[in-house]
Amino acid sequence: MTTQVFPDNIRINSIPIYVSPRIVIGSSPKFDFEIGEFVIENGDLTLVGGMENLKQWVTKAVSTPRYYHPIYTWQFGNEVNSLMGVSITSIAARSITDLFIKEALLYDRRIKDVVDVETTVEQGKLFVDFKVVTIDNKYLEVNTELVE
Repeated sequence: MTTQVFPDNIRINSIPIYVSPRIVIGSSPKFDFEIGEFVIENGDLTLVGGMENLKQWVTKAVSTPRYYHPIYTWQFGNEVNSLMGVSITSIAARSITDLFIKEALLYDRRIKDVVDVETTVEQGKLFVDFKVVTIDNKYLEVNTELVE
């Protein structure tokens, strides 16, 4: 007697697929980047939505080294850490950092552009300020530390 794992009366190609032209930003658990933990209030995870959710995703994407954590796809994160120990001019470093920031973010369908990228180095730490332009032309200002 053989046991069938999957029923034979289901056809996968018969399931309709609908792709919405509307892109929803959604919500996710709030994360405190300064202490490195999710925010919990009254025993429950606090959720953020809308632009705050997008800002949180952007901050995480640009502060995560690409290819380093196997839990993330190869699209997620940036490659700024690959500049560590490389001898290049500060102008070239700024240009490459600008490119890495844009590569980390522009694959997301909610983001139309990344503008006004400014990098600064203070006490051996790399900080970046930039604006994200969403698909509905809203601006999101981001200031974050990239590399310690």
